[in-house]
Amino acid sequence: MIRKLLFVLIWVIAFINIQAQTDTTTRKYRLTTEGLWLSVGHSHTYDNYLSSQLYKGISFGAGMDQTRFYSADYQKISKYDGMDFHAALEENAARNSRLIQMYYRGFYGAHYHIDLNERVQIMPGAYTDVELGLKYLPHNGNNPVNVIGSSSFWLSARWQHKFKIGKEPFRIIEHPSISACGIQFSPKYTQLYYDIAYIDDYDGNIVFTHFGNKLHFRNDISVDFPIGEITRLRVGMTTERMFYDVSNLKGRLFENALKIGIVRRSYVFKGKTPIPEFFVE
Repeated sequence: MIRKLLFVLIWVIAFINIQAQTDTTTRKYRLTTEGLWLSVGHSHTYDNYLSSQLYKGISFGAGMDQTRFYSADYQKISKYDGMDFHAALEENAARNSRLIQMYYRGFYGAHYHIDLNERVQIMPGAYTDVELGLKYLPHNGNNPVNVIGSSSFWLSARWQHKFKIGKEPFRIIEHPSISACGIQFSPKYTQLYYDIAYIDDYDGNIVFTHFGNKLHFRNDISVDFPIGEITRLRVGMTTERMFYDVSNLKGRLFENALKIGIVRRSYVFKGKTPIPEFFVE
C-alpha cells in the first residue's frame, strides 16, 4: 500500500513540475479570425428534373466563418469552419415560370501554412461540407420539388497578401476550392418523390460523385479594410460554378455575388510568459 502511495505521489510531483516548466518556458498563443457576411448576386440554374429551361435571377446569402491560426507548437496549421445560407428567386426567359431555391451549408477543414515572405502566405488544405435544401418550381405540376442533399470533400488553397497604404494595414485574401468526391441524393429520371416516400423505391438514390460526373468550383476573393483595432470591413466577390450528370439527370449552377461583412480578429495567450515582441498579426 505504501509503495502504491509513493508511486502515485512521485507521478503527481513529476506532473506538477512538468506543468510549471511548461507555463514558464513555452509560449502558446493563437490568432482567431471570425467573419459575418451578407451577399447579393446573380445566378443561373438548370435542372432537367424540374424543367428543360434555364432560369435566371437574383440570389441572397448570409453566413459566418472562422479561421484559427496557431503559433508556437502549431504555427503551421489552421482550422477552418463555418456555415452559410443561400436563397435565389429566378425565372425563365418567357417570364411565365419562377424557380425558388434555398439551401444551408456547413463546412469544416484545415490548412497548412507556407510563408513565402513577410507579406505573402499560401495555405493548401482541404475541407468537407454538407448541403441541405430544396428547389421549388410551382409551374411543374408533377414534380414541383427537387431536394438538395450532398456531402463533398473539397481540395482547397488559400493565400493572403498583406500590404499598407500609409500606416493602415490591408489584406487581400483569395480562396479557390474544387469538389473532389462525395455523395449526393438524386432521384432517377422521371422518378416521383411519391415513389421514394411511399412505395420505398429508393434504391440507387444516393450517388457517389467525382470529377467524372460532377464538377463543382468555388472561389472567394476579398479585401479587408481596417475600421478599428481588432475589427475590419471585408468586401469581396464569390464565384461558383457547378455541373453534374448523375442518374440521367443534368444540372448546372452559375453564380456571381458581391459579399460584404465584418471581420473580428482576437488573440488568446496561454502561459505566464509575456506576449513576445516578435508577435504580429
